[in-house]
Amino acid sequence: MELDQLCETLKHLGEKSAAVTLLEALGRHCVDQRQYDEIAKCFFKIKRYKDAIPFAEKTVEIAETPPQKFSAMVNLANVYAHAYEPEKALDLLATLEKIGDPTDPEIRGKKAYSLFLLGRLDEAEKILREELKNPKNDAKTINDIEFNLGTYEMYKDNFYEGLYRFLIHGRKMNLWQKPRLPFDEWDQKPHPGHVIVLRAEAGIGDEFINLRFMDHFKNLGMIPIWYTDRKEMRDMFNRMGYTAVSSLDELQILDNGRKPDPARPRIVTGK
Repeated sequence: MELDQLCETLKHLGEKSAAVTLLEALGRHCVDQRQYDEIAKCFFKIKRYKDAIPFAEKTVEIAETPPQKFSAMVNLANVYAHAYEPEKALDLLATLEKIGDPTDPEIRGKKAYSLFLLGRLDEAEKILREELKNPKNDAKTINDIEFNLGTYEMYKDNFYEGLYRFLIHGRKMNLWQKPRLPFDEWDQKPHPGHVIVLRAEAGIGDEFINLRFMDHFKNLGMIPIWYTDRKEMRDMFNRMGYTAVSSLDELQILDNGRKPDPARPRIVTGK
């Protein structure tokens, strides 16, 4: 098993601290660029971005050829951004634009992300929309950009457009599968008096973040129901005053209690 695979396995087993200890021990004995680079990438994969910085910086410092140095600088800029040091990332990216191709999609993508972290949303969005027309980008990269633009639509209060991008393009990224529920899919339009089932298919953190959509649909006059596979989350959200279920049987019980009218069909969205 490769080192990065081992670290990711330890992380998924709940032994992230063991992965950190292992990388710290190996890091003390690095002797060449390849080893420093590998430790930096492993720290990055288990989301210990601050720990990755000194190894990524050392990789740049001891690079022996221009291509090695350029690649190491790109990686370091990415580490800086994820470690929430976007100013350092932008400084490095500005250097890369001068010595490399300023239209390089990877550089421009990292620049957009760093600008976003600094709250310079208009500049970041401009780059992303330009990248949609960049012939150097493949279909996967274009889809990733379309997905990310959903965040910018949300910031501009374009709720439906933002959510549509998250659903459609997120599905192509395999972030969640098409909901297997016996309801019509939501058409991104408000339907006062109708029930909408929001299917939670991401991580626990995303469930907490996306719960805010319940209030939004309620304000539109709709009847939102949160559908999660986690019974603990269901119970917690119900205690918070929301309507949450964790099975189709529970939805049927709600139907019986509410005596649903055929004029109020259920509508489902993927998240």
